[in-house]
Amino acid sequence: MRYLKMLLFIIIISLNPVIAVYAQNNITVESNNNSIYAIKTDGSLYEIPYIEEILTDETFFKHDYNYIIPSNMTSHKLMDNIISISDSNVLKEDKTVWNIMKNPNNPDYIMNEIESISAFSSLLMIKKDNTLWGIGNNANGQLAQGTMTKTLEEQIAENAMYKNNTKCFPENIDTPVKIMENVKKALIEWGVSVVLKNDGTVWTFGSDQGGATLGIGGRWLTNNIPTQILSDIKDIFLSDEAGFAIDYDNTLWRWGSNYSGYVGVPPAALIPEKYVEDVKSVTNMLGYNLIIKTDNSLWIYGDTKADGGEISKTPLKLLDNVVCTYRLKNNPDEKNIAIILTENRDLMYLNIEDTPEISFTVEKIIGNVRLPEDLPIQRVFNDISNKSEVMQESINSLSKADIISGTSETEFEPDKPITRAEIAELLLRVTAKQDNNGNGGFIDVSENQWYYHTAGASKKYGIVSGFEDNTFRGEETVSKLQAVALMARVLKSERDLDSEKYDSIEYSSLPEWASDDISIAEKEGLYSIKSDLSDPNEGMTRGDAAVILYRLYQKI
Repeated sequence: MRYLKMLLFIIIISLNPVIAVYAQNNITVESNNNSIYAIKTDGSLYEIPYIEEILTDETFFKHDYNYIIPSNMTSHKLMDNIISISDSNVLKEDKTVWNIMKNPNNPDYIMNEIESISAFSSLLMIKKDNTLWGIGNNANGQLAQGTMTKTLEEQIAENAMYKNNTKCFPENIDTPVKIMENVKKALIEWGVSVVLKNDGTVWTFGSDQGGATLGIGGRWLTNNIPTQILSDIKDIFLSDEAGFAIDYDNTLWRWGSNYSGYVGVPPAALIPEKYVEDVKSVTNMLGYNLIIKTDNSLWIYGDTKADGGEISKTPLKLLDNVVCTYRLKNNPDEKNIAIILTENRDLMYLNIEDTPEISFTVEKIIGNVRLPEDLPIQRVFNDISNKSEVMQESINSLSKADIISGTSETEFEPDKPITRAEIAELLLRVTAKQDNNGNGGFIDVSENQWYYHTAGASKKYGIVSGFEDNTFRGEETVSKLQAVALMARVLKSERDLDSEKYDSIEYSSLPEWASDDISIAEKEGLYSIKSDLSDPNEGMTRGDAAVILYRLYQKI
């Protein structure tokens, strides 16, 4: 069955909400063998390994099925300047598309001036001029090229089901070809393509040999001619078995297979039909759908049993503050596994228990995730060119992620001392815990000071707490030792580290209160005690803080 095949699964990460044409079309989640991929807010692509077998090591978080994700979920960087990734194809910030299957360090160039991509064996690309282009597998007509071995009429007359061997020639397209014009969004899955045009019409082409994903009124068909199935639509979604569209009244339409309750009630929806009201997005899973309403609440519709058990009589609300959901496609047992992205940019692993009463668990994978509408911003600071490459990279990366700012559009002032209020604000941004309602009740922080809410949120989350006299002292400069200790505490909290597992650092100039924090910081690679803390009592500068902050950012 197609459910047992492996897919590339990727995730994407950013902070600054700048809207662009391709922002609506970002492919933000996919999967590949034993890894999850994430694009962090600075545009760097990270790999997060997971393991598809039973392990007994206590460092792994084990579920009640043969799927284990490391509880510490360490990651490593592969590439920079990435907007989105689909299958083994990446869209870079310069609008070029590359294939990284052979080697991420030496990718194969495909095309330029591209705004969005979607890939599965074949690759669909939307250019700046809204034209749709494709390359790769065309055996099912998913690139709308060539001729078919049988007409639609012949296929319908045969009612061939699984025996339908209709092919499209040529079976493979080696260079990009133009498919359609005026395209807003294009998706591809398992040999079927769904396109949303700028006029709100929805078109399909390819093969629905899994069950009516074309939505053209038949089953088990192959059609290489783009065919309109809907109008007045603002967004589309696609899985390997079903297609979905949302109209301008926020009504969700569906078409495709209802195998095991896929979209509610059998049989398959041969043409699009109305499904749910007040919908923002949907993810089709085995036996049920995860639907995000317009208020960002997450609901489950359909049957949660993979064996075709009882269909839920009423929808069930699972969570609030959810922005996106994604199917974990590399899932050989087709368990109820999904990835969710929350409003505060946390990527969460969702497991829905297969029990008579629906229950679920969530596990945080990584933070600071790029939301679909977010794009990185690159600022140029003129006063950091004489600094080390490490410092320049740290400042530029954090600036692109909208975590750190200059003192002006072109100046960063890397040698300027950093204050308690500034370090608190940076740590809140890195951990996505800013709170505009924060009020710490400090006697030395008034509402007209820029860090009023920063001080309150910092106290709330235990990042930079006040003093015993109920003061925050936001204007005081921070020493290197204090700054590193604060960052170590944040890392410990975010990664749930056990300080008892770290040997204390023996260093004559370190006070006893900082021993545990500095031990964690050094062992986790936040700093080198010889180079970064040669004089721990020196004031921390903005440039030095950026270096260690970027290391922290890469770890949470």
